[in-house]
Amino acid sequence: MRQRINRLLYLLSLLALVSCGGTLFHRYEQVGDMLWEKSDTIEFLYNGSELGSETGVDATLEIRHDAGYDNRYLLVRMEVMDVVDNCIVAVDTFLCEVYDDYGRRNGSASGGLYQLSGNTLPLPISSKDTVLVRLSHIMEQETLDGIADVGIKFVESSVHGQHQF
Repeated sequence: MRQRINRLLYLLSLLALVSCGGTLFHRYEQVGDMLWEKSDTIEFLYNGSELGSETGVDATLEIRHDAGYDNRYLLVRMEVMDVVDNCIVAVDTFLCEVYDDYGRRNGSASGGLYQLSGNTLPLPISSKDTVLVRLSHIMEQETLDGIADVGIKFVESSVHGQHQF
């Protein structure tokens, strides 16, 4: 009985993944006490070996924050490590514009939190690779107040195949 339930859950998960319109991975990690320390690294493990395609991958940073975050921008360093070969395959920087030129918050609001996305970065991996993504903020302040969650989203690249760098 338990095996049937596990199979059903696996099939439903796979079906949900296929029906997401190119979304390969989408996860958030909560920031403790809404204080993101410069020394805190947020990690995501992406196991693309479970997928059947060889598409390229684009990554987008997603942030949920409250009114306590008052910087205009948020800079986040991304390091992507191939866990099979144990080597770093990409290092890049996401830029999130929290406020526009008129002082209005960008993104959408729900339940007291604002959600916004950073720029989209191509990754030098295929959707079948298994990688560890490490995110850390590179702002001048040691502690960022008001950051609730940090997320990463991988989508199939509009460029077919693996990105060339």
